[in-house]
Amino acid sequence: NNAAANFFAIGVDVVGYTAATTLTTNGNGTITVDGVGGINYDSDTHSVGINFYNDAVAGVPGHNISTVNGAVNVSGTAGTGLSRLKAGINIDYGSVDIYSTTGAINITGNATSPAIGVLNNGGTMNFGSNGVTTTSGAVTLNADSLSFASGTTNVSGSGGLVLKPVTAGASIGVGSGAGTLSLPSSWFSGTSVFKNGFSSIVLGASNAGNITVGGANTFVDSTTLLTGGNITLDAGASITNSQANGNLVLAATGNFINNAGANA
Repeated sequence: NNAAANFFAIGVDVVGYTAATTLTTNGNGTITVDGVGGINYDSDTHSVGINFYNDAVAGVPGHNISTVNGAVNVSGTAGTGLSRLKAGINIDYGSVDIYSTTGAINITGNATSPAIGVLNNGGTMNFGSNGVTTTSGAVTLNADSLSFASGTTNVSGSGGLVLKPVTAGASIGVGSGAGTLSLPSSWFSGTSVFKNGFSSIVLGASNAGNITVGGANTFVDSTTLLTGGNITLDAGASITNSQANGNLVLAATGNFINNAGANA
């Protein structure tokens, strides 16, 4: 915990002022980074589970976390207190590449609103690829909230992509649909946040809450909406898949509620 001014209550602070941080393994070796933010009493700083920063202006290269066949597990829990910024995982500036050759990439951001699960605060986050090597393992983002409005966020892979809330029963909003975990349709264009090339995309989980779909949504890879609750299509909503021979699956333990009519 931090009661002093100008100190940051950060669990794991990956900072590069003169050099980048590199964490790598060979063979089947795995990497796990787990950070828990503390209590922060300074409103000019922030409390974050895992924070990334490197001085790109000074030529410091980005941070690198990678494996060959083993999984990469990065999990951050947001701190509390008066801090101006609270997030499970955050990048302030610079870049970070988190990827593998064949291993799974698991990104988990634990945070209670208004804190953000995974936050891009003005850097470049690359999950699943460094621009040369792209993982064939599954890429999973596990968080109740994702904020990618600032900076650049790229999520790539040739295996499966899973986006699910970290809290059982948390709702999901797809497109303009309302939900705790908001997934705007623009992220799925194939060239925006989630790149084209995944073998499948799963939005939700068997223990996720209701899913609400709003607006026009087009996916470029085969996609499943999965929930232990209901799936609702708002009036005027549509959901399609542009992949050749791709499929679109709506799987709800509860009810399917179509307010969009035959054009959905």
